[in-house]
Amino acid sequence: MSQTAELVLTALRERLDVDRPYLVACSGGRDSMALVAALRELGQRGLHVATVDHGLRPTSGSDAEFVCATMGEWGLPVTLLRADPARIAHGRGLEDGARRERYRCLRTLASSLQADVLTAHTADDQAETLLLRLNEGTGLRGARGILDGAPGLVRPWLGVTRAEVSRYASDRGVPFREDPSNADPRHRRNALRQLVTPGLSTMYGRSWALNFARSVGHSVDACDALDALLNRVAPGLLHRHEEGSVRLCLTPLEGLPDSVWRWALLLALDALESGTPAADGAKRLSRRSLMPRLMDLAQGAPNRQMAGQGGGPMAFRGRTSMFLDAPPAGQGVVEDPRGDPVVVYGPGTFIIGTERVAVGPIAPLAHEPLGRLDLRLDQHPLPWVLKTPGDLSIDARQRRQWESLVGPLELPPWRRATLPQLAIGPTFKLRATAEPQLSGPSLQICYLGRA
Repeated sequence: MSQTAELVLTALRERLDVDRPYLVACSGGRDSMALVAALRELGQRGLHVATVDHGLRPTSGSDAEFVCATMGEWGLPVTLLRADPARIAHGRGLEDGARRERYRCLRTLASSLQADVLTAHTADDQAETLLLRLNEGTGLRGARGILDGAPGLVRPWLGVTRAEVSRYASDRGVPFREDPSNADPRHRRNALRQLVTPGLSTMYGRSWALNFARSVGHSVDACDALDALLNRVAPGLLHRHEEGSVRLCLTPLEGLPDSVWRWALLLALDALESGTPAADGAKRLSRRSLMPRLMDLAQGAPNRQMAGQGGGPMAFRGRTSMFLDAPPAGQGVVEDPRGDPVVVYGPGTFIIGTERVAVGPIAPLAHEPLGRLDLRLDQHPLPWVLKTPGDLSIDARQRRQWESLVGPLELPPWRRATLPQLAIGPTFKLRATAEPQLSGPSLQICYLGRA
């Protein structure tokens, strides 16, 4: 076995669990096809290959068909994923939008397979990413480059150069497709490969990409150390909610330098952009333009918000916390069978009178409801238990408990509008319904008319 092949295969042996299932991201290009070939050579079990057709090039469909046909010849299961053009348009430019949509597709499939995603990024990709981010004036967190070790994502070749992978593919006769768009200098990474990295290779040889990759490793270590110190100084700082929003506790930051506040806000942005459903639909904005506005909001008076300019994240400053979120869900309006207006913020499944109503598309409100009842049954248990169906009355003590659940000043306005709500006039009654088969975020309400 050649020295190059041994290096390429050893990198896989050291990172992968032979019995763990993996979803291999394969574009049909040289690097990703070489990754699949190397995994086959090692006898890796539990492989599933996925190729994403972004629909951005005339040949993208034939490239995906090539991957599917080759995997069939190699005896590997393969899935063709088609990207959503609307989601791609939400990115910060075409490259960013395509990347975010690609990973969304891959993560969705990997979750159903209970597998980790494998990519063929090399040390050259890592070095190029660092150069691009340095040109944007990135800080320490951006200097971490392509992150390795993120949950559910493995990049075993970040310590291997592109030339070594290419040599392995050539020696093994690995088939691949050339992406013609890689020659287009209008894309920043392509221009970098054509104009900058050849000179670095001439000056420093193979070591240039590996040296840049080592610098990335130092930045990762520094960020981990600062994160650990911040958690020690300000414990319980960050909370991630299932629906994708992020809450940053501000009380532990009081009296600390601005640099610590900025680091905490960067942590919150990282959490929001880490692939959650809420983050997938939001455009990623430059941290350079976003941070001054977030700092002003975080250190200012409570009960203020920042709109998501350009499709970016929304932010709300409560009394003791700051929320970061993606754009809100829609709202719907339904009519009670008896003719009384019932305003339901959803979407969800509701019982109005004797009818079950599914709320979905956005519809304008005819008028502002006179009274509202906010429920957060999907996130917080109520402070009382109903063992049988019946009327629910709220006394003064329970009303205080109810208000503490809703927390009107600590809940972002866009989240208040999307929580399940029932508006039936200035007073209300509720009846609990025993329908255990309806679970999850849906809320079942029986409308009894005015009290």
